[in-house]
Order: sequence, then C-alpha cells, then structure tokens
Amino acid sequence: MAFEGPYPIPTEPATTFNFSTIAEGTGVVTFYAASMDQASASYVLTQSQIFSNAVYSSGAAIGSSAGDSLDIDFDLTKFNKARNLRGTAIATIPWAYELTPSGDASYAIHVFLQKVDKNSNVETIASGACVQRIQSGAGTKLNLSTIKIPIPTIKRFRKGDTLRARILGRIGGSSGTSRMSIAHDPKNRTEDGYTSGTAIETTTLSIDVPLDVETG
Repeated sequence: MAFEGPYPIPTEPATTFNFSTIAEGTGVVTFYAASMDQASASYVLTQSQIFSNAVYSSGAAIGSSAGDSLDIDFDLTKFNKARNLRGTAIATIPWAYELTPSGDASYAIHVFLQKVDKNSNVETIASGACVQRIQSGAGTKLNLSTIKIPIPTIKRFRKGDTLRARILGRIGGSSGTSRMSIAHDPKNRTEDGYTSGTAIETTTLSIDVPLDVETG
C-alpha cells in the first residue's frame, strides 16, 4: 500500500505548565519522583504520573552518631532545548523515621536542586530543608513536608543538561539506632506503614519547578 507524503516532522513534546506568570514569562512545571525496576537502583523525575516500582525507599541504619540515612538522586531526562530556571521551587515530600530500641535523635529532610551537564559535572543551584524533628524514646513517625527552595539567580540549562533533585535524610546525634525513608509513588499507592489517607496524606513526592515559558 502506498502512503502519500509529505510526512509530518516529529517535534519535541510540549512542556505542561500548571501555572504561568505572563508578564515575567515563567511557568511552574510539576515533576514526580519514582523508582525504576532495574538491577541497580534507579530513580527518575517525570511529568507523567506513572507507577513507581517501589512505593517507598528506606535508608541505612545510623547508630549513636550523626549521618545521612538517605541520599537519593532523582533525575529528569535531558533537556531537548535550552531552559532557564528562576523563582522558587516547592517540594512536597512524604517521609518517615524510626528510632529503636530507645534513645533520642533529630531528623530532617534536605532537598538540593542540581544541574548535571552533558559531561556529568554537577552544580547545586538551590537547596531547602524541613524543620528538624525530635524523637525521644522508641517509635516511628510519618511526616509530610512542604519545602520552599528559592533559586537565587537565573540558572540556564542547555540542550543535553539534566535537572536533578538530590534528597538527603539527615539524622542528628542519636543515642539509639535510627533509619529514615521517603515515599515516591506518583500513583499515590500504599505499602507497609505508608497508608495514604490515614497514616499519611499522600505517598506522592512532587517538585514544582519554575521554568521560563519560552527560551531561545
């Protein structure tokens, strides 16, 4: 069977802006965090509300000292054209901590927005953290933190660059054994202690990022 031409030329998928400020030419794009089913741990940022391979990820146990229980990089696919980031990003993160068998500890979630260029060089462009939580005695606590991340200067991403959200679960001095976890399911499913709507409001980890609507 013969097909008539000419044939349409594929174009880059349009970025979906949830809110835009026309005067400034900026828009807010919501990205969702998820994990992939691969041999080695792999985490992504996506505009699609896909099923995450795991509903949540647990970090390492930290005993009687300060340290990072969690350190996870969520990467967006490479930009197909230049974009500018400017304004304030907002991260919504469901997370939990556990202290056993007894003792005292402090906990906080830190978010770093990073630029990864085509040569794999990493530059932190903005960061934010939640209010520190204090736990006295054994227990598990679920939290939902909304974190403001001001971007101090306009940051240009060129074609081939990647936006990364690095999330740390930081434990202060602990006299017991502590562990932290974060939920990251765009479909808002439940698993183990992460029971959406009862134990915690959501299992979806999202980041609202301000981007220029049009960039040459």
